[in-house]
Amino acid sequence: MDADLDALPANICAHVVAAFAEVAAAPTSVIHGDPHGPNIRVAPNGNVGLLDWDESRVDVSWHDLSNLAIQVLDDDDQALATRLSHAWEAVNAWVVEPDYARRRMAELIAF
Repeated sequence: MDADLDALPANICAHVVAAFAEVAAAPTSVIHGDPHGPNIRVAPNGNVGLLDWDESRVDVSWHDLSNLAIQVLDDDDQALATRLSHAWEAVNAWVVEPDYARRRMAELIAF
C-alpha cells in the first residue's frame, strides 16, 4: 500500500494496518484509483473509457472494484475490499479532509 501512516494516531494506525494486511495476498494491477460515474464514459459503440487518472498506481485491484455501482467481487472479497476502501480513504484524507477521514475511519471500525 502506498500510504503515509505517519500522521495517524497509533490506535487509528492499527486499524488501517489490519485492513491492509487482510488484503496482502490480493491481486495487484494498474488501478485507476477513482472509478465513479463522472470518470466513466461509454461511447456510442459501447467502448468504455476512464477519465481523470491522477490517482492511478499499481496497487490492490480491489481498490477499483470496491465502490462500483454493482458488486463484482464475491461477498467475502467485497467485505475485505470495503474495509480496504475505508482504510485507504481515511489515511489519505487524515490531514487534508479530517471530517471525511474520521467518518471513513468510523465506518472501518464499525464494519
